[in-house]
Amino acid sequence: MRLAMKGKRFFILVLLFMVFTLLDGCAPSSEYLLKKSRKMGTDKDYVKVLIQKTDSRITITSRSRVKISSLNNNSIKYNGRGKKFIFIPEKIKEPVLIESWGSFLQVDDKEYRGMIELHNVMGKLYVINVLRMYEYLYGVLPSEIMTGWPVEALKAQAVAARTYAYHHILKNKNNLYDLDATTKFQVYKGRSVEDPKTNRAVDDTSGEIAVYKNKPIVAFFHSTCGGYTVDDNLVWNGDGMEYLRSVKCPYCKESPSYEWKEILTRYEMIESLKKKYSGIGQITGITFRRKD
Repeated sequence: MRLAMKGKRFFILVLLFMVFTLLDGCAPSSEYLLKKSRKMGTDKDYVKVLIQKTDSRITITSRSRVKISSLNNNSIKYNGRGKKFIFIPEKIKEPVLIESWGSFLQVDDKEYRGMIELHNVMGKLYVINVLRMYEYLYGVLPSEIMTGWPVEALKAQAVAARTYAYHHILKNKNNLYDLDATTKFQVYKGRSVEDPKTNRAVDDTSGEIAVYKNKPIVAFFHSTCGGYTVDDNLVWNGDGMEYLRSVKCPYCKESPSYEWKEILTRYEMIESLKKKYSGIGQITGITFRRKD
């Protein structure tokens, strides 16, 4: 989901052509948020981001006071000056929380704001960064958009990223984590990539999200669509969402990825079609229709 194309007007794509006439406002209703125990407006909600899933040891370092406690019973395992800790998956018998004061926690070679949770899940160590929404967005924006883009593009990206995060927080509220740090959700690289310009875009749009029928939308975004987007149900399984419909896009023609070439063998085409249609025989010809 990385935005990497050049051009002054591509920022419109960031919100996937969100025509706000389709939206019922810029924030969920108070009643809806109370039911979900969410208060939007200050970006101080916590978000839980899976940053690693590994069967190898990891190193967590703090340069100042650090506390390690059990998430099961809050018993303190360590509370003292900062140092380097090595965690081995098989040694983690219960989930632990690592907090630091006066400095950021470093996981292997990357710094992160907030706290770190460690969980042993079937022998794998799940490393989860727990931090405020605005802190999370500080590490998302530079990972998903060029920091030198116009300020309004950065703000649009901030709204899209925040909306996308809140959608998954509310959707995954019973899960171990809300999102992971990869393109499976949206890329998050922690404090090491932060930039003053994107941080300012996050702060200037604090609490702003896009909604449809009083709920945060699934704010997919991309850099180049080739002239058209498509209905979401042609890309993902499930019911089509009314706000994700095919629209014409004149904004990415200058992108080097506006046109592309894909080579498929006859066998690959047949196998792909078989996944959706039964009784596919030999392909004897291909015709194309232009969609205006």
